[in-house]
Amino acid sequence: MPSPPTRENSFPVETNTKYADSIYAYDTSSVYVNLFIPSKLTWAARNVTITQTTAYPAGDTITLTVSGTGTWALRVRIPGWTTGAEVSLNGVKQSITLTPGTYGVLSRAWASGDVVTVRLPMWFRTIAANDNANLVAVAFGPTILSGNYGSTTLSAAPTLTLSTLKRTSTTALTFTATAGGSTVNLAPFYDAQGFNYVVYWTKSGSLPATTTTTTTTTTTTTTTNTTTTTNTSSSGGSCTSPQWAQCGGSVSLVVR
Repeated sequence: MPSPPTRENSFPVETNTKYADSIYAYDTSSVYVNLFIPSKLTWAARNVTITQTTAYPAGDTITLTVSGTGTWALRVRIPGWTTGAEVSLNGVKQSITLTPGTYGVLSRAWASGDVVTVRLPMWFRTIAANDNANLVAVAFGPTILSGNYGSTTLSAAPTLTLSTLKRTSTTALTFTATAGGSTVNLAPFYDAQGFNYVVYWTKSGSLPATTTTTTTTTTTTTTTNTTTTTNTSSSGGSCTSPQWAQCGGSVSLVVR
């Protein structure tokens, strides 16, 4: 009988509901906010709940509402792609270290009803191919973008004029740019299906000197469940987006 496959030659399985495993982590004195997904954490050992509301990645703002009291540290991940991140407590900007690629730490005696607001400014950026610095993908904040070419078949990477990149909505991740002398619509790569698309472009020029970002927040109602992890969808149906929260979902977690 042949041996079972090893981890190295096993087929990967995409399980989007596993996002809930990594939204939060905790130890005896801290809660870590790793992912920005509408959710509610019940920290049973401390009798504390944290409710997260956000439109991320379409919006740059995350709101964390604390219910319960006690002294502990809230550690919020500051992504490596952002600059100028801000953390406010009850509307007052906090003077704490917010280094991209690390955690911002807010340690205090918490009062029930405290509200922490995190803003992660988003900008256009390019990510070069490993073997060709002139061949780049374009991202807005954490989101890789792709160009919609409909039924057109391309024989080479179009030349994208970086300075023409522009966001076209204040609530959705929709963009336009000029590539090969024509206007092309761009949107998140994770939504690219049913049409020909481009992710890597031959770059021309420089990114826009300034980029307008929009702060948006949403309110999500969550229900505490007795099970360890419960996923619900406010749309009442299935979700096909790999960014599960984009389908109006929320997550409730209970840690002991």
